[in-house]
Amino acid sequence: HYATYDGQLPAPTEAASQVTEVSAPEALTFYDACHTTAACWERSAASLAAYGTVPQGYVHNRQGTVQGYLLHRGQHILDLGLAPQADALQVSQALLSRMQAAGYPQATLPKVPQDDPLHATLERLGFTATQDYLLMGQDLQ
Repeated sequence: HYATYDGQLPAPTEAASQVTEVSAPEALTFYDACHTTAACWERSAASLAAYGTVPQGYVHNRQGTVQGYLLHRGQHILDLGLAPQADALQVSQALLSRMQAAGYPQATLPKVPQDDPLHATLERLGFTATQDYLLMGQDLQ
């Protein structure tokens, strides 16, 4: 079960100063460390890598440790990954506000897995679930 979220991006905060712009391939080097739940195929590391350098990327770094990253193409968020030790609300807000500072007032994050902690964080930031998806498939042996 997945949900797509839409919302207004937050204004820059003090934590936004810990966010730097990086290339998409550089941001994806943190994919495994920032994803503890399986993503849908559109948000898998292989699918995101296929975009090459097209997306804009940001990394939140605190005291030399990456807390999370964000990849987007226009107002469409391709991926938002948070390290398990990160303050999910603070880091998400900082990354999303960096996107807002780049000129995007609102954004969409598609297909967030049901068990991903991002659901609660996005809702606290004012995002709304706009679509639900149910993964239907079969395990082949």
